[in-house]
Amino acid sequence: MEKPKVLNIHYYAMLREKAGKREEDIESFAATPLELYKDLAGEYGFPSDSRSIRVSINEEFQSMDTALCSGDCVIFIPPVAGG
Repeated sequence: MEKPKVLNIHYYAMLREKAGKREEDIESFAATPLELYKDLAGEYGFPSDSRSIRVSINEEFQSMDTALCSGDCVIFIPPVAGG
């Protein structure tokens, strides 16, 4: 039987506001950042369209279909407007 992965998740900008926290450690069966994002979007009310969200895994930008491993640090970065 598959065991859940332990992941350290960081949130920035509007995702941090919606989650109400900067980071958290979670257990997840998500195989990719896209699956993880969809799970978190359902829990925290993140935007369902993930196409504009960037993801970093262990301090390197990756695609949303990169395989996740237990112990990964995953950072979701939404588009940020400046002025």
